[in-house]
Amino acid sequence: MSQLSQWQDEARASTTRDLSKPDYVYVWADGAHLNVRLDEARLCLLVIVGVRVDGRKELVPLAEGYRHCQAPGCHSHAWQWRFPPGSPGSRASVGSGHGDRSRMAAVRETLKVPRAGHLLHAEVTGSQGVPVVLLHGFPDNLHLYDELMPHLGDRRVVRFDFLGWGRSDKPDGYPYTADNMTGDLAAVIDYLGLEQVVLVAHDASGPPAIDWALLYPHRVAALVLLNTYYHQTMALRRPPAIALYSTPLLRNAARRLAGRGSDLARRLYIWQVGKFISDDQRRGPVVNLLYDSFTAAQPAFWRLNDDLLGTVLIRRRRIPDLRRFDRPVRVVFGTEDRSLNPRVARRFAELFPRADLHLLPNASHFVQVDQPERTAELVLSAG
Repeated sequence: MSQLSQWQDEARASTTRDLSKPDYVYVWADGAHLNVRLDEARLCLLVIVGVRVDGRKELVPLAEGYRHCQAPGCHSHAWQWRFPPGSPGSRASVGSGHGDRSRMAAVRETLKVPRAGHLLHAEVTGSQGVPVVLLHGFPDNLHLYDELMPHLGDRRVVRFDFLGWGRSDKPDGYPYTADNMTGDLAAVIDYLGLEQVVLVAHDASGPPAIDWALLYPHRVAALVLLNTYYHQTMALRRPPAIALYSTPLLRNAARRLAGRGSDLARRLYIWQVGKFISDDQRRGPVVNLLYDSFTAAQPAFWRLNDDLLGTVLIRRRRIPDLRRFDRPVRVVFGTEDRSLNPRVARRFAELFPRADLHLLPNASHFVQVDQPERTAELVLSAG
């Protein structure tokens, strides 16, 4: 009993402590089932984890709650939580790193979207306007947009992990290709019943986003391209680590030396992804957060690298389709990206008849990390 009393005291102290001082750079939340039924609802726990500037992770509050959706087969993970009065959860008061993290859009709903016998992890926030669908590239996941989210306000936003990445399923032997990424995108949009969307593509999600837009132009309110690519051009350059992993023959040797979960693979990841971010303060926390799930995603990473050269070569055939695409296109590129560089951006602006071009200084490949506020303004005003 004395041990129980001690635990209860520790829990009370944790849920009522002052969070106005910690320098959290990221805060994310998830719900966990306990598989215990009490009364009519299934008991759940809300777990909120904060990441500090130096990359350390710590538990913020822990609170009990229950799941909204009780219907059999329901994939919705919508929760309600019971916070003690005056607790961090009830105050929603987290300290500021870059900007006020209390403005971070809370995840309204998490979903498991069926796709080819597997499940995609998706998150929905906000409720206003034409839905914005945020697409990540590789080697990252939906957390690439964490810096952007607080600046999107109450706009309805959908972001998800492609198969093989983040919290989506990672089936062994699956053909991870740009074409199948298009299928992932279509599965999420159709599952949510979205009639029109603003598509935001970054990096390797450019080909699937543009392919889907060409198939369904009437469903595209706007297409936003963030430091991405579609077809081979003279200006397009592969980042060094991507070139290492995607060049035939060379990639086989590279994968033997930098095997899954190896120290060399970790160092290559941190070096290359670090180069994608200009902001010195954001770089460490973002890279560490993305690397946490990279080892599990390496099979998808390698397979998409196998697919890369063929993807950009075959899509040269679709250049005439780009010239006929009569929907708004906004091209937003960080100017310090040496691979997906301003010349690639200008080429997009030349090809799409209704394109406007925005080159953001002091931003590299991860433009949504380096310039989140300006990028959000451009996304929100696109459509």
